[in-house]
Amino acid sequence: MENDFFFKFYCDVDSKYSIIIEANGIVLYAYLLEGEEIVSDVWLYNFNEVPQKTKWDSVDDLPFENRVHLVKPVSEQIIFTRFQDGDIKWVFENNQLERVEIVKDDIIYGQMKPGQAPGYSYNAFKSGALANAEFIS
Repeated sequence: MENDFFFKFYCDVDSKYSIIIEANGIVLYAYLLEGEEIVSDVWLYNFNEVPQKTKWDSVDDLPFENRVHLVKPVSEQIIFTRFQDGDIKWVFENNQLERVEIVKDDIIYGQMKPGQAPGYSYNAFKSGALANAEFIS
């Protein structure tokens, strides 16, 4: 299934950091890891029709779909299903990871910062529990 994939990329500056971009046919998420620990995450896309309500009650339902009032209209959304090392931008300040960006076709598609969740998603219309609609400062 094209909407079911897993990519993992390691930081070339500090190998303790990596990013996972994962789709399960329902949603697309990105996870920033420090070692084996997830230190930030962000919803990037719902593959199916955006639900009015979603089940956020149980961890058994992870990863969650984002709700219709929090996402851009379908005509404004962008979805990618293939990623490569060049799509990941690691931003360091004073030898510390400041943020990681997923950049496709010169668009910052997603952005995460260690210890801050959720991250930024291009497809978010309004900030919520799964994604921020504004860039991380």
